[in-house]
Amino acid sequence: MQDLSSAQGQSSFIVEAESLIDVWKHQGNNHFAEELCSTISDVCVRWNALYRDTFLWRSLCFSCDHTTKMSIIYQVLSDAPVLFELKIHNRHDASQLVAALFGSCQRLRRLNMNFCHLGENSADMLDKVVQFFPDLEVLILEGCQPLDKEGYMIISRLQKLTTLNLTHCKGLDSHSLARIVDGCELLEELFIDDVVQIYDPDIVHAIQRHHSKLKVLVLDGEDLTDKSFIQVAKCSRLRVLKISFCDQMTDVGLLEGVGQLQYLQNLQLRRGNLLSARGLFTFLNHCNVSNLAHLDLSECSALNDEGLLGIAKRCQQLVLLSLHWCWDVTDLGLMRIVTHCKKLRALDLLGVVRITGESYFKLIPSNLTKLTYLNLEQCNNICDEAVLDLVTAKPDLIVINYYGDPVMKESLEESARSSDVDELLGTEG
Repeated sequence: MQDLSSAQGQSSFIVEAESLIDVWKHQGNNHFAEELCSTISDVCVRWNALYRDTFLWRSLCFSCDHTTKMSIIYQVLSDAPVLFELKIHNRHDASQLVAALFGSCQRLRRLNMNFCHLGENSADMLDKVVQFFPDLEVLILEGCQPLDKEGYMIISRLQKLTTLNLTHCKGLDSHSLARIVDGCELLEELFIDDVVQIYDPDIVHAIQRHHSKLKVLVLDGEDLTDKSFIQVAKCSRLRVLKISFCDQMTDVGLLEGVGQLQYLQNLQLRRGNLLSARGLFTFLNHCNVSNLAHLDLSECSALNDEGLLGIAKRCQQLVLLSLHWCWDVTDLGLMRIVTHCKKLRALDLLGVVRITGESYFKLIPSNLTKLTYLNLEQCNNICDEAVLDLVTAKPDLIVINYYGDPVMKESLEESARSSDVDELLGTEG
């Protein structure tokens, strides 16, 4: 009986602990986490036991909230010897937070410091990161500053790095990128959007070094031509390809490069002004696009209803579709999307000026049951009444109107109440 009682007690404790962990995991509030660590743990035995269990401190996130005392932050970091992931967002003290880990968190594998200030001597900080965390697998420095050539050279020493994000970073040049792709031999994900002065030889070299491993490639593209885009075909494992500026991509780069990829799930080709309607039609109707969940062809101005027919027939897994400023798209093409792409959650039609919505808005509530976002900004032929009817019929849908304002069921009800009040006041006057 004693063994049974002991087992039941242990089981009860495990269940309680799991329940508390669930509460902890679902609290995204930094103030709650601070309160838990500094106050609740002192008065609750169960919370205290969990708080002191270092194996639970695997991932920590510090955002731009500067109200937390540094002493508490240092306490938390010193109590996390098995920390696996550290996320720091939009902070000026990022270098101090990272420095607090030196010598104590040998298991750190993921370091995310997006839009942070790295201190006056960022190269020295990065040098220490490499020294103390040589097994780092993920390094995200998106939008961080300052960064210089010396700092980029230091990154190349992280030989086990699989993911590197340098999007919106300044000062990255051809030589620095070459050193990185040569030194980081295991690279699978490379993000260098909004990084200018990266040219065809740089991308060709990166692909030659990593084509068998690359799964994610995010590029700016402004200075790239078909020489780079054709090489993309060698990346047989690529799942995500995003190019923000395809100004110099022609049908050759599209069909002989991007069109040869077999497993794409996320594709962004923006501002493909040299792509022809025939090239886009061929790509969407004959290349392997069936796995796409996200597709962004914004500012590919030649895209027309025939191209949308290919999307409707062959992109059944689409969750997000973005067609900014695709002027040749009409209601006919959108009707096909609404009747075929039933998994859509977001449809972004900013500046698609020829659509009216009259023929297919009524079908959205029944056909696109998962749709929660519809952007109609700058669509000047959309009737306000049709938008109101759509939002009324599908209350969970957020529609962005011509002026860029969200139209939701709640706002309609508030507007109706205001109109009633105005009418009443006008009558009384």
